[in-house]
Amino acid sequence: MAGYGKLALACLFWGIGWVAARYGVAQIGPYLACEIRFAISFLLFLPFLFYPKPVKPSWKSFCRVIPLAATGFFVNNMMAYTALKYTTATSATIIVMSNPILIAVLSYLFLKDRLNGAAVLSIVLSVAGALTVVVKGNFVSLVHLDVNVGNLLVVGSALCWSVYSILIKTFSDKVTSIENVTYGSLLAAIGFLPFSLEPFPAERFGPLLIGTLIFLALFNTNLAFYFWSEGIKVANPNTAAVFIGLVPLTASILENVLFGERIAPYHVIGGLLVFVGILLYVWSKNGRRGNGRFRFSSSGISAD
Repeated sequence: MAGYGKLALACLFWGIGWVAARYGVAQIGPYLACEIRFAISFLLFLPFLFYPKPVKPSWKSFCRVIPLAATGFFVNNMMAYTALKYTTATSATIIVMSNPILIAVLSYLFLKDRLNGAAVLSIVLSVAGALTVVVKGNFVSLVHLDVNVGNLLVVGSALCWSVYSILIKTFSDKVTSIENVTYGSLLAAIGFLPFSLEPFPAERFGPLLIGTLIFLALFNTNLAFYFWSEGIKVANPNTAAVFIGLVPLTASILENVLFGERIAPYHVIGGLLVFVGILLYVWSKNGRRGNGRFRFSSSGISAD
């Protein structure tokens, strides 16, 4: 499968995952949902460390996985799942659309991927769009600090994810995708364990909840994280992040169908600002050829 196809599938799984996670959090809370998700994920991927191509254990590789696990698996998901107690999946995923711009800034700081004037403007537009969703279109709330705590947590989650994406590129030749997902899931499961020991009603574990947790483990963790890790090896983090626009699109459609949530005007305005910012960023790369970059031509958008 081509690298870009893997990136697209990862984002589709995450879009569905936000809605699935909202249901799981409502049933058993954010911490237990994460604990079960990552425990199952670890068990599912553990055999692939030995078959079909054994991965030789390395203490150095495991140490490199620690910051990957902290940013991409543990802190990121702790903020995201806790946020779903206070906000909707639609709001969360639109804020997540600011990830490409966060990644662009971090790429400039740590990977020396320079930004031109158009790219800077794209950052301004995308930040404005994300902020519109955070304050629900009411910028006066910033004066009174009347901001949905769930949306603020999603901002923190997005920042963690951006750092994680940069680290994947940094460690791309030192940590395999199998090691990343397997060890990352194990460390996340260990991290969530102390927070998930509170008693819960056992009767809530019906077929729907069990199916939801299996989906979050297999598709939203194992496959999505693996596809994202493999895709970034083909494309640079900036290009890969452009696919994140698929996350809110998928989540908003599913949430409207399953939960009856309506997209408010501030969702549309914020989403459009972020989308325009992303398009402007892609346009700013026009003419800069390189592995994994998009360019515009008379026939449309193509990938170098």
